[in-house]
Amino acid sequence: MKKIVVLFFLGTLLFVQNINAQKYGYLDKAELYKSIPEYDSASVQVENLRKEFETQLAGMQNDLSIKTASLDNESAGISEFLRKSRQDEIKNLDVRIQLFSVRANGLLQDKQNQLLQPIITKAESAIKSVAEEQGFIFVIDGSLLLYTDEKKCTNILPLVKAKLGVK
Repeated sequence: MKKIVVLFFLGTLLFVQNINAQKYGYLDKAELYKSIPEYDSASVQVENLRKEFETQLAGMQNDLSIKTASLDNESAGISEFLRKSRQDEIKNLDVRIQLFSVRANGLLQDKQNQLLQPIITKAESAIKSVAEEQGFIFVIDGSLLLYTDEKKCTNILPLVKAKLGVK
C-alpha cells in the first residue's frame, strides 16, 4: 500500500514539475498590426472612405434641415396639399439618410475587413510560427491582460516582429 502512495506522489510531483517547465507567451496584437507596413496604407484608405461617406451624409442632413426649416416658415401660407407633399418629401429624405448611413457603415466595415484580413493572416501566421519554434504552450493577446508576471510569461512581440521583419 505504501508503494502505491509513493508512486502516486512521485507521479504527481513529476506532473507538477512538468507544468512549471511549460512556456506561456503574450503579445499586443493591435500593436503588432500597427507595426506591419501595410497597416498604415489600409488605415488611410478606410479613413478616406469614411470621410467621403461623412461628407455625403452631412450634405444630405443639411438638405433635410433646409427643407424642414423652409416648410416650418411657409407652412401657414401654403395649401394643405403642398404642405403634405413637402412633409412626404422630408420623410423620404430622412429615410434615404438612414438607409445611406446603414449602407455606408456596412461598406466601410467590408472595406476594412478586406484590407486588414491579409495583415491579420500574416500576423497570425507569424505568431503561430514563433510559438511553435519557441515551444510555447499558448500565446494570448496581452492587450486584454490586467496583470502579467513577466518572470513566468514571455512577451513574444519582439520575436514576432523579427519574424515579420518589422520594427
